[in-house]
Amino acid sequence: MILNFQQIFLLFFFGAIGSVKDQSAGCDSLYYFKNKVEVTFLKYNAKGDKTGKDIGNIEEISESNGILKSTYHLTKLDINNKVIEKSAADISCDRTGLKIGFQIPGELTENSKNMFYSYPSNMVVGQSLEGNLSFNVKSIIKGKKTDIFFSISNRKVVAEEKTKVPFGIFDTFKIQYDLQVKFKFLGLSIPMNLKIYEWYCPKLGIIKTEGYNKDGKLEETSVLYSIVTK
Repeated sequence: MILNFQQIFLLFFFGAIGSVKDQSAGCDSLYYFKNKVEVTFLKYNAKGDKTGKDIGNIEEISESNGILKSTYHLTKLDINNKVIEKSAADISCDRTGLKIGFQIPGELTENSKNMFYSYPSNMVVGQSLEGNLSFNVKSIIKGKKTDIFFSISNRKVVAEEKTKVPFGIFDTFKIQYDLQVKFKFLGLSIPMNLKIYEWYCPKLGIIKTEGYNKDGKLEETSVLYSIVTK
Protein backbone atom coordinates (compact mmCIF):
# COMPACT_ATOMS: atom_id res chain seq x y z
CA MET A 1 0.00 0.00 0.00
CA ILE A 2 2.87 2.36 0.77
CA LEU A 3 5.40 3.16 -1.94
CA ASN A 4 8.86 1.67 -1.33
CA PHE A 5 12.16 3.43 -1.93
CA GLN A 6 12.43 2.34 -5.55
CA GLN A 7 8.96 3.70 -6.36
CA ILE A 8 9.74 7.00 -4.65
CA PHE A 9 13.06 7.18 -6.50
CA LEU A 10 11.23 6.68 -9.80
CA LEU A 11 8.91 9.59 -9.09
CA PHE A 12 11.75 12.07 -9.11
CA PHE A 13 14.14 11.24 -11.92
CA PHE A 14 13.99 11.47 -15.53
CA GLY A 15 17.45 10.56 -14.52
CA ALA A 16 31.90 13.88 -24.83
CA ILE A 17 34.46 14.89 -22.48
CA GLY A 18 34.77 18.59 -21.77
CA SER A 19 35.68 21.11 -19.12
CA VAL A 20 33.07 21.95 -16.52
CA LYS A 21 34.35 25.49 -16.44
CA ASP A 22 33.70 25.92 -20.19
CA GLN A 23 29.94 26.37 -20.24
CA SER A 24 29.80 28.14 -23.62
CA ALA A 25 28.40 25.15 -25.50
CA GLY A 26 24.87 26.52 -25.09
CA CYS A 27 21.46 24.98 -24.49
CA ASP A 28 21.35 23.14 -27.81
CA SER A 29 24.18 20.83 -26.71
CA LEU A 30 21.97 19.35 -23.97
CA TYR A 31 20.22 16.10 -24.82
CA TYR A 32 16.90 17.64 -23.72
CA PHE A 33 16.88 19.61 -26.98
CA LYS A 34 18.06 16.97 -29.44
CA ASN A 35 15.42 16.13 -32.02
CA LYS A 36 14.52 12.50 -32.69
CA VAL A 37 16.79 10.95 -30.07
CA GLU A 38 16.12 8.32 -27.43
CA VAL A 39 17.85 8.65 -24.05
CA THR A 40 18.26 5.51 -21.93
CA PHE A 41 19.20 5.32 -18.24
CA LEU A 42 19.87 2.02 -16.50
CA LYS A 43 18.77 1.47 -12.90
CA TYR A 44 20.64 -0.58 -10.26
CA ASN A 45 19.93 -1.49 -6.65
CA ALA A 46 22.39 -1.30 -3.76
CA LYS A 47 23.86 -4.70 -4.68
CA GLY A 48 24.59 -3.57 -8.22
CA ASP A 49 21.81 -5.67 -9.73
CA LYS A 50 19.95 -4.13 -12.63
CA THR A 51 16.36 -3.28 -11.71
CA GLY A 52 15.09 -1.64 -14.90
CA LYS A 53 15.58 1.33 -17.16
CA ASP A 54 14.18 4.73 -18.07
CA ILE A 55 13.68 5.69 -21.71
CA GLY A 56 13.30 9.37 -22.56
CA ASN A 57 12.07 10.88 -25.83
CA ILE A 58 12.28 14.57 -26.63
CA GLU A 59 9.35 16.21 -28.41
CA GLU A 60 7.87 19.64 -29.11
CA ILE A 61 11.20 21.49 -29.35
CA SER A 62 10.75 25.22 -29.90
CA GLU A 63 12.66 28.48 -29.52
CA SER A 64 11.32 31.94 -28.80
CA ASN A 65 13.02 35.09 -27.51
CA GLY A 66 16.22 33.21 -26.76
CA ILE A 67 14.48 30.46 -24.77
CA LEU A 68 14.63 26.83 -25.88
CA LYS A 69 11.73 24.63 -24.78
CA SER A 70 10.91 20.96 -25.09
CA THR A 71 8.86 18.20 -23.54
CA TYR A 72 10.71 15.18 -22.13
CA HIS A 73 8.52 12.08 -22.30
CA LEU A 74 9.65 9.33 -19.94
CA THR A 75 8.79 5.64 -19.92
CA LYS A 76 9.91 3.61 -16.90
CA LEU A 77 10.45 -0.12 -17.38
CA ASP A 78 11.14 -2.90 -14.89
CA ILE A 79 13.77 -5.62 -15.28
CA ASN A 80 11.39 -7.55 -17.57
CA ASN A 81 10.79 -4.48 -19.77
CA LYS A 82 7.26 -4.11 -18.43
CA VAL A 83 6.06 -0.51 -18.38
CA ILE A 84 5.81 0.80 -14.81
CA GLU A 85 4.63 4.30 -15.63
CA LYS A 86 4.76 7.10 -18.16
CA SER A 87 5.17 10.80 -17.47
CA ALA A 88 6.41 14.01 -19.06
CA ALA A 89 8.30 17.10 -17.95
CA ASP A 90 8.59 20.59 -19.44
CA ILE A 91 12.19 21.64 -20.07
CA SER A 92 13.47 25.17 -20.77
CA CYS A 93 16.89 26.74 -21.20
CA ASP A 94 18.30 30.20 -21.87
CA ARG A 95 21.58 32.00 -21.17
CA THR A 96 20.86 31.84 -17.42
CA GLY A 97 20.66 28.06 -17.35
CA LEU A 98 18.47 24.96 -17.54
CA LYS A 99 15.14 24.32 -15.82
CA ILE A 100 13.68 20.81 -15.55
CA GLY A 101 10.02 20.60 -14.65
CA PHE A 102 9.02 18.53 -11.62
CA GLN A 103 6.09 16.26 -12.28
CA ILE A 104 4.47 13.47 -10.32
CA PRO A 105 2.91 10.76 -12.53
CA GLY A 106 -0.66 11.68 -13.39
CA GLU A 107 -2.19 8.40 -12.28
CA LEU A 108 -1.03 9.00 -8.71
CA THR A 109 -2.13 12.55 -8.08
CA GLU A 110 -5.13 14.81 -8.11
CA ASN A 111 -3.37 18.14 -7.70
CA SER A 112 0.20 18.12 -9.00
CA LYS A 113 1.81 21.53 -9.52
CA ASN A 114 4.20 22.91 -12.10
CA MET A 115 7.59 23.27 -10.39
CA PHE A 116 11.17 22.87 -11.50
CA TYR A 117 14.78 22.14 -10.67
CA SER A 118 17.29 24.82 -11.72
CA TYR A 119 20.77 24.23 -13.19
CA PRO A 120 22.35 27.69 -13.68
CA SER A 121 24.91 28.32 -16.41
CA ASN A 122 27.27 29.96 -13.90
CA MET A 123 27.31 26.96 -11.56
CA VAL A 124 30.15 26.82 -9.01
CA VAL A 125 30.99 24.58 -6.05
CA GLY A 126 29.29 25.75 -2.87
CA GLN A 127 26.40 27.38 -4.72
CA SER A 128 22.84 26.94 -3.44
CA LEU A 129 20.37 26.10 -6.18
CA GLU A 130 16.72 26.84 -6.82
CA GLY A 131 14.45 23.87 -6.48
CA ASN A 132 13.45 23.85 -2.80
CA LEU A 133 9.88 22.53 -2.87
CA SER A 134 7.24 21.74 -0.30
CA PHE A 135 3.76 20.56 -1.20
CA ASN A 136 1.00 18.04 -0.54
CA VAL A 137 -0.54 15.59 -2.97
CA LYS A 138 -3.81 13.71 -2.61
CA SER A 139 -3.40 10.28 -4.19
CA ILE A 140 -5.10 6.95 -4.56
CA ILE A 141 -2.73 4.05 -3.80
CA LYS A 142 -4.24 0.60 -4.28
CA GLY A 143 -7.71 1.98 -3.77
CA LYS A 144 -6.90 3.86 -0.56
CA LYS A 145 -6.99 7.65 -0.28
CA THR A 146 -3.53 8.79 0.76
CA ASP A 147 -2.07 12.22 1.48
CA ILE A 148 1.59 12.49 0.47
CA PHE A 149 3.77 15.35 1.66
CA PHE A 150 6.93 16.10 -0.33
CA SER A 151 9.74 18.36 0.82
CA ILE A 152 12.88 19.00 -1.24
CA SER A 153 15.49 21.20 0.42
CA ASN A 154 19.16 22.12 0.65
CA ARG A 155 19.94 21.79 -3.07
CA LYS A 156 23.56 22.77 -3.54
CA VAL A 157 26.66 22.09 -5.61
CA VAL A 158 29.14 20.10 -3.55
CA ALA A 159 31.95 19.15 -5.98
CA GLU A 160 33.37 19.04 -9.48
CA GLU A 161 34.09 15.49 -10.59
CA LYS A 162 35.08 13.49 -13.63
CA THR A 163 32.28 10.94 -13.79
CA LYS A 164 32.17 7.65 -15.66
CA VAL A 165 28.90 6.17 -16.89
CA PRO A 166 28.25 3.59 -19.63
CA PHE A 167 27.82 6.41 -22.18
CA GLY A 168 31.27 7.86 -21.49
CA ILE A 169 33.41 9.95 -19.14
CA PHE A 170 32.36 13.52 -18.43
CA ASP A 171 33.32 16.50 -16.31
CA THR A 172 30.39 17.18 -14.01
CA PHE A 173 29.06 19.10 -11.07
CA LYS A 174 27.88 16.95 -8.18
CA ILE A 175 24.62 18.24 -6.67
CA GLN A 176 22.98 17.06 -3.47
CA TYR A 177 19.62 17.68 -1.82
CA ASP A 178 17.36 16.31 0.89
CA LEU A 179 14.07 14.65 0.06
CA GLN A 180 11.44 14.01 2.69
CA VAL A 181 8.31 12.04 1.86
CA LYS A 182 5.53 11.52 4.40
CA PHE A 183 2.50 9.30 3.82
CA LYS A 184 -0.75 9.81 5.73
CA PHE A 185 -3.48 7.19 5.50
CA LEU A 186 -5.95 5.59 7.89
CA GLY A 187 -4.76 7.97 10.61
CA LEU A 188 -1.13 6.88 10.29
CA SER A 189 1.85 9.04 9.31
CA ILE A 190 4.85 7.27 7.79
CA PRO A 191 7.97 9.39 6.98
CA MET A 192 10.82 8.61 4.59
CA ASN A 193 13.99 10.74 4.56
CA LEU A 194 16.39 10.46 1.62
CA LYS A 195 19.62 12.07 0.43
CA ILE A 196 19.82 12.48 -3.34
CA TYR A 197 22.95 13.10 -5.43
CA GLU A 198 23.00 14.13 -9.09
CA TRP A 199 25.91 14.46 -11.50
CA TYR A 200 25.24 17.20 -14.03
CA CYS A 201 27.30 17.82 -17.18
CA PRO A 202 26.76 21.38 -18.51
CA LYS A 203 27.35 20.19 -22.08
CA LEU A 204 24.98 17.22 -21.90
CA GLY A 205 22.60 17.15 -18.92
CA ILE A 206 22.12 14.88 -15.91
CA ILE A 207 24.14 11.69 -16.39
CA LYS A 208 23.89 9.97 -12.99
CA THR A 209 21.71 9.94 -9.87
CA GLU A 210 22.06 8.13 -6.53
CA GLY A 211 19.62 7.85 -3.64
CA TYR A 212 20.55 7.08 -0.02
CA ASN A 213 18.31 6.30 2.95
CA LYS A 214 18.41 8.03 6.33
CA ASP A 215 21.18 5.68 7.50
CA GLY A 216 23.41 6.69 4.61
CA LYS A 217 22.94 3.40 2.76
CA LEU A 218 22.85 3.49 -1.03
CA GLU A 219 19.44 2.38 -2.28
CA GLU A 220 19.47 2.95 -6.04
CA THR A 221 21.65 4.29 -8.86
CA SER A 222 20.65 5.59 -12.27
CA VAL A 223 23.29 6.03 -15.04
CA LEU A 224 23.18 7.29 -18.61
CA TYR A 225 23.53 4.32 -20.94
CA SER A 226 22.88 5.63 -24.43
CA ILE A 227 21.68 8.51 -26.60
CA VAL A 228 20.66 7.27 -30.03
CA THR A 229 18.97 8.81 -33.06
CA LYS A 230 15.61 7.22 -33.80
